[in-house]
Amino acid sequence: MLHKFDLLTFVFRFFISIILLGLVLAFCLHDLNRLLIALVEVYGKQNVHIELNGSDFVFKHVAVHFNETPVYFDSMRLHSGPILILALYLGVSNLAFIARLKLIILTLAFGVIAQLLGLGFLQALVLQGWEKNWSGISLNSLMALFSIIWLLLPGIFCAVWCYLYWLPKVKVAQ
Repeated sequence: MLHKFDLLTFVFRFFISIILLGLVLAFCLHDLNRLLIALVEVYGKQNVHIELNGSDFVFKHVAVHFNETPVYFDSMRLHSGPILILALYLGVSNLAFIARLKLIILTLAFGVIAQLLGLGFLQALVLQGWEKNWSGISLNSLMALFSIIWLLLPGIFCAVWCYLYWLPKVKVAQ
């Protein structure tokens, strides 16, 4: 009975954490996206400019002779991975405060680094598409593929972490 209660507590805390983190992100999204753009433009591709349009990153080619239409990418796709992992760590009920704090700080640090690398990769991907004269459909398909892979990696990470965290506890309980 105790295991079912622990699982229900985790599920409840996980969903509450997702909702609260989503609300915090909604209020901080514009500032966070501006920060990511400023950091990426330091080391990014100089001939691809990134702007914001609502919650979308807009990639534009700065060369005058190119006639490409801007490429839009919803920034919420980029932020969903760290939110999923943070909600996992906030949802676990029997994790010590110091251990939880360490995991949250590591997630935030690696999350920002991963988001910077992901945004830089998208910038390079868009530039390569424009240089090879890919159609808008090809670029959008590649962005969709990036989104799927980007969303799967945190999910797989969470599944492996849960397996490694809870499997020893289940073995001890048996």
